[in-house]
Formats: sequence, structure tokens, C-alpha cells
Amino acid sequence: MRIWIAVVEHRHGQNVYAARTKKKLVDQLYAYVKQWWESEVPDEELPTNVSKKEIVDRYFECVCHQQFHDFRLHYF
Repeated sequence: MRIWIAVVEHRHGQNVYAARTKKKLVDQLYAYVKQWWESEVPDEELPTNVSKKEIVDRYFECVCHQQFHDFRLHYF
């Protein structure tokens, strides 16, 4: 079994996300990004014509005081 984990580090601490697939992990990160986009990236509209992964990547490019790391764990 594989588990994908992402850690979002921000000025208030950390958020940790886990999922069985990378797609589901990206979905969770996208929900986080969508929640904070307007306040953290006020000069740019949330893109609608690109993938969730591209939106997540763009958010963390724009918001330099936040970063995320993803890991894949294997369990047998």
C-alpha cells in the first residue's frame, strides 16, 4: 500500500494531508489553495483553465512564505 503525504508550512504552523493516491492528495491541496487564494494572491484570479496540480504549483510559487513538501510512503 502506498500513502502520499503533503506538509504545508505556513506562518501559523503546518497542515498535514494524506491520501492513497497522488490525485487525491492534489485534490486536498487544491481545496487548501482555493480557500486561501483570494487573500494570499489578491492580484491574480484563481485560474480556471488549467489543472488542479498547476493551480497548486502556481499558488506556492506566488506565496513565498508558504511551501509544501510531498512524500510517498510504501507499506507492505
